[in-house]
Amino acid sequence: MKKICLALFLSISFGSSFLIGMEKEEEQDSDFLTPQQVLEQANPLPEEYKSTREWITQRRDFFKNLQVPKMSNDDDVSTYQNKVKIALTWNKLKSLSQSNYIFDTGLEQSDPDHQTVVRYAGGHSTLTSLASSAGIDSGPRKNMIEQVGKKWQYKAKVLQQATQGNFSVHQHTSMLAYYLMMKKRLDGKKVKPVQTWVVHFGDGEEFCDTNYVIVQPKNPKTYVRVDRMPNQARFTALDKGLLSDLADAVDAGAWNLTQENLWYDVNSRNFYITDLEKPNNEGWGPNPGTNPRWGTAVFSYKGEGTSCHPWKWEHNIRCGYNSVRESILEHRSDLQQEWNKITEERAPKE
Repeated sequence: MKKICLALFLSISFGSSFLIGMEKEEEQDSDFLTPQQVLEQANPLPEEYKSTREWITQRRDFFKNLQVPKMSNDDDVSTYQNKVKIALTWNKLKSLSQSNYIFDTGLEQSDPDHQTVVRYAGGHSTLTSLASSAGIDSGPRKNMIEQVGKKWQYKAKVLQQATQGNFSVHQHTSMLAYYLMMKKRLDGKKVKPVQTWVVHFGDGEEFCDTNYVIVQPKNPKTYVRVDRMPNQARFTALDKGLLSDLADAVDAGAWNLTQENLWYDVNSRNFYITDLEKPNNEGWGPNPGTNPRWGTAVFSYKGEGTSCHPWKWEHNIRCGYNSVRESILEHRSDLQQEWNKITEERAPKE
């Protein structure tokens, strides 16, 4: 439920009114925000992180190898997967995540004050985003894969429609959009997004996964992932006073808050969200809003008009409230009743 809920309905909802300017909030309630506008409103990677920029530049070809190519059948998938394995081995890199790519740049010795991780969407995440933009409901497993003998594989028709449609992907680059919104909306809260930047590496200029990677500071040793906290420490940190801030985080787009992607800083006693990745903005392309299953472009926040599909936005918010209850508060029956009240008051109704 925690992660599947997001995959069921690939969308990226983003608040143009929050990014274009709070002073113009009431005026910005129609058009969606383009990926390029997101890029323009972000701060560039600071100069003091030049070692990270050099690390990325030296591995431009490696990141290009991670990109999903045009595919027609399962043999093409195997070829792509082998190519990625060879690239990982050649560059002596190992992902910190099983589903997506998170690489430690290894700057402990050369630049200990500016250690970073670089993030790139995994192949399956990219494929489901591409399928969604092609108009395929990529959430249900049966829509994407089939069993051939004893082997499960992607459907040939799905691969062809998804990878040969020339759709732009904003899977990991969506993290920048959500960082900007959460930074604004969660200012002063105890739940915050980790600092997030993007760095250009591709041949093109369009702001999408093909041309940009995500960069975040490496978590300091004072950070501990919630699922790895000692029971008593977790019990103390997750108190009733935190519930309102958790709800604010969900409302700001943190729809997959789990124990595995929430970190506690023992010094500041704040919680930090590291996985800001959200699914592709369906339908972005030459004719925004015409491609996806839902018939609207959704690089936006408000579930109104042309910005995104109201039902989808509300569904994702409900998923977020459920995720907090089932993961963050999994062993906290003393807080679940209070959370249920908050959910009843704040979460969109079915």
